[in-house]
Amino acid sequence: MKALGIAEQRELPRFVSQQIHYTLQAREYELVPASIDLGAADLELTVQERTRLDEVSRPPLLYPYWHQAKTAADRLGPAELALLGPYLAG
Repeated sequence: MKALGIAEQRELPRFVSQQIHYTLQAREYELVPASIDLGAADLELTVQERTRLDEVSRPPLLYPYWHQAKTAADRLGPAELALLGPYLAG
């Protein structure tokens, strides 16, 4: 709204800015057939391959979770261990 007010003050053309919300779910109709055509539905991974994929795709912990994992690992309850467990093993 501020940009429209400034444009009006300076006698510039008005414009509208829009950011389109984009998700993979919105593209499901495109992605699912592509994965079937490429044979992704038939792909079977070993336990070691799945474990490696989980390790390399795990996002880094945000604060305060990384702090809890480093300083209070011996005092974590079941709720914290559900989130932090995979990070403590590595």
